[in-house]
This record gives sequence, structure tokens and C-alpha cells, in this order.
Amino acid sequence: MHTIFDEYKIAFLEETQEHLIMLNDDLIALEKNPSQTDLIDSIFRVLHTLKSSAAAVGFNELSQFAHRAEDLVQQIRNKQRKITPKLVNLLFQVFDNIQAFINLAQSDHADNKIFSQVLRQLMAYKSRKGRKNIRIKPEIPASASVQQLPAEIQTHLNQKTGRDATLYEISVCIDTAEPIKWLRSELILNHAKKLGEIVAIVPDKSSFQSIAFDGRFKLFLSSKQNAATIQKKITIDLMKIENIQVLSPNDMTNSNTPQSSQVENNRNRFNNYKQAGKTNTIRVPIKKLDSIMHLVGELVVANSALKILENQIHNIHRDDPISHEMNLIVDKFSKLSTSLQSRVLNTRMMPIYILFNQYNRVVRDLSQKESKEIDLLISGGETELDKKVIDAMGDPLTHLIRNAVDHGIESPQERKSKGKNLRAKIQLSAAQAGNHILISIKDDGRGLDLNKIRTTAVEKGLLQKEAADSMAESEILNMVFEPGFSTAEKVSSVSGRGVGLDVVNNIISSLNGTVQINSRQNQGTEFLITLPLTLAISTVIVVEAGKSSYGIPINDIRETIKVPEHELNTRQCIRALNLENRVIPVLGLDQILDEAPARLPKDIHGNVPVIIVTYQEREIGLIVDRIMGKQEIVMKPLEEHYKSIRGVSGAAILGDGTVILIADVLGIIQIVRDIEKEDQKSQTTIKEKVQPC
Repeated sequence: MHTIFDEYKIAFLEETQEHLIMLNDDLIALEKNPSQTDLIDSIFRVLHTLKSSAAAVGFNELSQFAHRAEDLVQQIRNKQRKITPKLVNLLFQVFDNIQAFINLAQSDHADNKIFSQVLRQLMAYKSRKGRKNIRIKPEIPASASVQQLPAEIQTHLNQKTGRDATLYEISVCIDTAEPIKWLRSELILNHAKKLGEIVAIVPDKSSFQSIAFDGRFKLFLSSKQNAATIQKKITIDLMKIENIQVLSPNDMTNSNTPQSSQVENNRNRFNNYKQAGKTNTIRVPIKKLDSIMHLVGELVVANSALKILENQIHNIHRDDPISHEMNLIVDKFSKLSTSLQSRVLNTRMMPIYILFNQYNRVVRDLSQKESKEIDLLISGGETELDKKVIDAMGDPLTHLIRNAVDHGIESPQERKSKGKNLRAKIQLSAAQAGNHILISIKDDGRGLDLNKIRTTAVEKGLLQKEAADSMAESEILNMVFEPGFSTAEKVSSVSGRGVGLDVVNNIISSLNGTVQINSRQNQGTEFLITLPLTLAISTVIVVEAGKSSYGIPINDIRETIKVPEHELNTRQCIRALNLENRVIPVLGLDQILDEAPARLPKDIHGNVPVIIVTYQEREIGLIVDRIMGKQEIVMKPLEEHYKSIRGVSGAAILGDGTVILIADVLGIIQIVRDIEKEDQKSQTTIKEKVQPC
């Protein structure tokens, strides 16, 4: 059963991730600027908050560990210790331990043993000196005037006349260092409930989770305990009781303010309390946004269906007023659905610096391990991207940055011999280009050796020597994405195992993105990644091929053409098209996906419809029967036992109810590449792949 305490833990784990991001950034900055005192203060606040919040949700070992780390930082604040590389490394280990604990706790596998080694190092430092805990105790008057109390409280006082319970107005203030103010407020209320009856909370409890909530509220508690006991029982870390007032009906009766005016004042005051908790923002779980986005996607499909219906009505009632009215309604609906789609997409967008900033630590640790001096330069962090895309890009970017440190950047001695700056640079940037995001990972290292890549590809049997010699530079560079490809001379702890870049390629492809390599010998290498802003809604060109309909992602299409039959030359069973001095292999889309016999469908003019698709400079032509037009679709994943089908990435339902398969261009290109390899080796028909011509 899910309890309120479980919700506290979930909230704590979520908020702690934000604290850890801040802690990591502060430690990176502190290492570069040890004299910056505000960084020390920020690190101290994070550890102090973590200490108290962890204890509040039952993670006592984490709380004690954070407490020990806090003691060390306090010594630095008190000028009792100097910041040294050894001490900064210890603080980084503290961060790693806390992060590891949080990762395990999120899956309900919290392990307290991970703290033992670093805890011993923290304990080795001398105990902090001169630190005093100062608690400001508020004055507690025995009684106070209630001339401006809400009318709801007066009603309660009248009902309680003659009883032994006392009504208290308690003014609570949560420390500004506590970022999870709503959680601490809930803990205070839980303590208060054990002492009596909570009559009212001002502002309303529902406002506690709003961004505008500043940690101040009034608690009206009916209790048999005295004020001193209430203060002691309610007070927890990172909060204080600013005032406690004892309320009684006589205070209201003895007031000189007329009752009607007083009630009005009370209501105004109560409304002011409520107004203080109002805000224009709200925390929403990502699952709810996913659900809304799914519905918006269905609305886009319904809009397509409505347009089809409009065209049918227009053809039948061309001159009828109903056709004009229908046109106006469809236009309005289309604008509304487009606007709604745009706004919902914006709710899922997050700045990419959330992802980028974590690589400061990656580069810092790897450069120390490799004995290299490297600066990571980040730009474009304010660029926004769909949260799901950001989550999925963590591992690919890590692979590319690790490869840049290990393979791309030379040793200090090698850089010196080349006349380069001993401090290397890796540039990580993002920018928006239309409906896409461009992410660049660029280093100023040794660059990729084309001859070495070509030789390795031939040695591993990935290319024939004749084909490798005739390949363009971009095609040779793309060989590094082949599974198992590696030019590393030795296996290191960073890279060189022959895995990694093919995984990068596959993940980016699954996000409907592309990656391009630019490299110059001794000048550096750049990986340029192009990603869609969102994964929820895609645009495809709908085609008919054989007995089926397919959708081809519009971003993968270079051009659509119609060519005379005599321009398609045949080599074995693969046709080829010479287009602007580019030789492009051409196969039927139904040949590849349906294993249909090879054929040449023609239009009324005798031309063959061909769609040229591309991936990383690799082009193929897909012969189709008919091009239906452009459609916005919501792609659905196939059922589990269909996921292994090459060349198909999903399915979608069009506005008229037609179910289409979405072509996976990368998978199709790999199929054609396998056919070509088989053809080169055997020089026989490829009956196992496609039907004979």
C-alpha cells in the first residue's frame, strides 16, 4: 500500500537529484577557483539540506554521512583547512557515494555499505572547532488579541467554549536553505496532529507545492498541551516558530471593532492568506504529460480524417453553402489542433544544459586518469529539447566524449611536438535549426586517420579493397559506426574494446536522428548530431508498394523522382540509377519488406516512381507504386514479437483508418548493403534476399 511517507521518499529522491547537480557543478567550479567563498557556502548548504532531509525520510546512514561531509566543509568555511587537490577529490568521492546511494534507493535497493570507505577518510580529519548551533527561540506570549482572525476560527472558538483544549495560532517559518519546503511543511503538520486537532492552515495546504510558497504559513492548532511543549514537539531542523498566540472567545467579544466590520476584516485577512499561496505554475508528473501528448497525437490524426471528409463534401457539394461552412470549420479546427499541439510540446521541452553540465565531471575525471589537460567548453545550453530525447542522449554523448578524450586528444608531449597548446579543448554545443536540434562534439586533437580506417575495414572483412579505395571520404569515416570496428592499438579502461560507436549510431537512429563526422588530420574531429525536437509526432510520405501502404520519414528522403525504365540499369538483380553522376542502387520497397517479386510499376506516362532515401551519405532508391502525399502520424511500436523485423520501425493509423508500417531507413539500407556484399562475394543471384528478376 502506497503511504504518504512513501510519497515523501519519492519527493526526496527527486529533489536530491537536483541538489546533486548543483553539488557537482559547485565542485567543478571550486577545483578551478579554490578562493571563491560563495562556492563553499553553496556546497555547505546542499550538504546541510541533504543531512536534515535524509533523516526526515528515514535514510539515517545517508544523513550521518552528509553530516560528516558537512563538518569538513564547515572547517573550510572557518579557515581551519585549506582547499587542496586531495580534499577536492575527497569531496568528489562524497558526491559519488551519495549519487550511488540515491540510484540504489530509487529501485528500493539502498545500500549503506557504500559509505564505509569514504566515511573513514572523513573521520580521519580532526573534529570541527568553534562551531556552535544557535537556535533562535521566539517569545511566546500567553495571550494575544484576535481582532483580525478569520471567521472560521471564531466559529471554532465558540464551539469549544467550556472545554479544556486551547486554540493556538502558530506562525511557522521554514529556512530559505530548504528547497523542499512542502515536504518539511508536511512533516511539521504530522508532528502537530499528534498534539491535537488542526483547525485551519493559512495559506491552504494545497499551495505548499507551488513555486510561490516561501515556507511561511500559520497553523491553528487546538491542543491540551501548553505552548512550550507544542514548540518543542513541532520544531524540527531548518524551521522555526516565529510566534505562538493563545486564542480565546473573549478576545473577540472585547474588541471595540463592530462585529460586522470585524468579520469583514477577518475574511479579508483569510483571503490574503489564501492569495499568498496562489501561483501560475504546478508540478506535473511526466507520465501525465505523456498521456496528454498521446491524446494530442490522436487529435492530429482526427484532423487528417476531417480534411479527407472536407474534400469529399467539397467534391459532392462544390457550390453548396454547406461546403463553404465545412471549409471554415475544418480550418478553425486545424488551427486549434496545431496550436494545442505546439503548446503541449512546449510543456515537455527542457533546456539541454541539464544534460550537458554532467559532462564537466566526466571530462575532469578522464583527463586526470589519462594525464591530459582538457577544458570542456559548453555553449547553447539554453536550447530546449523534448525530455525523452534528453534522457535517451545521455549514453551516446558519454561515448563520444570518452572517445574524444581517449582517442582524439593527444598526450601533452605529442601536442607539444606538434606546436599545439598543451591544454586541449572539447567543445560541446547545441543549436536549433527549424524543427531539429544540432548537437556538436568537437575536439582539437589528432583527427581520424582515413588510411588506417580503410585498412582496418578491409582487414576485418567489412569492405573489399577495391571498394574501399573508391569510397568517398565521408563513407570511409562512417565505417567507425560498424559493429566491432576499432582502430585502437590497445584496450584501455576508457575505450578500445570495439564497441561504443555502433551503439551511439543505433540510439540516435532510434530517435529519428542522424550523426555526421567531420575530421581533419592533426586538427580535430567533430561529431554533428541532428535530432528532432520531439518524438511524439512525425511527418511521413505515405506510399503504396505492392499490396501494402508504408510511411517513409520525411527527414530521411532526399528527393522523389520519376524515371524512364531505360535509365535503370541492372546488375544481377539490383538495379542502379545514374543520377547527377551518383550511382544509386534501386530496389522495390515491397521487394525488401514483403519479399515480393521484382517488378517495375509505371505511371500513365511510363515512368517509374522512385524515392531516394539517405543515411550518412549512403543513398538508395526505393521503387513504389504510388506516392500518396505527406501525413502527420503518431507512430506506435510494434508488438514484442515483431520488433526484430528489419526495415520496419513501427506502425501508424491514418485519418481514414488505414494502418501503415513505418519504414526504418537505416534498417533498409543495411539490408541493401547485405545484398550487395552477398552479390560481390558470390557473383550469383540473391534468391535468399529478393526474388529473381
